[in-house]
Amino acid sequence: MLVRLPAQPKIGTEVIARAVMARRRGELIDAAKPNPNDPAPDLGGLVEVICPPGWSACVQSKTIRNRFYYPETNGEHTTIKLPWHEFIALTRVTECSGPNGGCWLEANPHLAALFPKNAPPVPAPLQD
Repeated sequence: MLVRLPAQPKIGTEVIARAVMARRRGELIDAAKPNPNDPAPDLGGLVEVICPPGWSACVQSKTIRNRFYYPETNGEHTTIKLPWHEFIALTRVTECSGPNGGCWLEANPHLAALFPKNAPPVPAPLQD
């Protein structure tokens, strides 16, 4: 139960209660601030996407402001590690200066196979 305290306390217990509430408020505000000593977020759940020819230098996130995904060159392919939903957003691009969504799907058939497929049509029953 929250206690309603007067705006200008007059007795000692009211002064102490307001001071305790003010200190607790400061603790809650400090706890809500990000800590620079916290470990970086886990990058699990990323898929490795092969970049098609003519791709840009990085991919900007569609959902997180000021988040960019940068390429890594390993052997014969240049890849970018992206969350799955960002790869889906890349495949839906139709008009752009670089490769469109079809180019990204063509370069990543292993990921294109993970998309849901339409069920084959059910054949109609044979009639005599």
